[in-house]
Amino acid sequence: MKKHSYPMGNIGSVSLLMTFIILCLVVFATLALSSAASQFQYSQKLAASHAAYYEASNSATDTLKEIDEILHAVHAEVSGTIPSSADFSEAYYEAALFQLSQLQNIAIEMDFTGEEPVIIYEVPVSESQKLQVALALNPVVPISKKNTVPDSSKAEGGADTAMPGKQTAAKAGGYYRVTAWQTLPSSQWKADNQLKLLNPD
Repeated sequence: MKKHSYPMGNIGSVSLLMTFIILCLVVFATLALSSAASQFQYSQKLAASHAAYYEASNSATDTLKEIDEILHAVHAEVSGTIPSSADFSEAYYEAALFQLSQLQNIAIEMDFTGEEPVIIYEVPVSESQKLQVALALNPVVPISKKNTVPDSSKAEGGADTAMPGKQTAAKAGGYYRVTAWQTLPSSQWKADNQLKLLNPD
């Protein structure tokens, strides 16, 4: 009875092929795992960046509310002391400048010397970014009965009640306009233009 002999070369080729296939699968799996890990880290950084921006935006909105309330209070106070329109703007801006300078925990800049007074304040977003908000103040007039808008609510007897202040017809656009709401780098980049030359000595 003859014994069948199998060539050793075929067995070696199959082993090499299987080894090559396994190595390819390991490499592809490693690349896929590395790509997934980098995408996960990027998504975490992006989510943290968005959360920091929204937190800074909420803080800026709270500061904007404080500024609005201060301007409203100053408008009502100055209207009671200076009812004439001639000297009202100067007194209003001086009082607003003083009250706004009392705001705490906020970097605020004010320029009331130009034709259009400007308020700029900043809120930190991260170590490298900040949120800057710029406001341009609108012209205002003293509160009077003739420039008030009737409220929708009715007083007793069916008469309309006038709401002074923010609802004055002369101030339909509000106390200010938001001219900028943007993220900026916390520090300015300075280019190094110096040439390092060899010392001839």
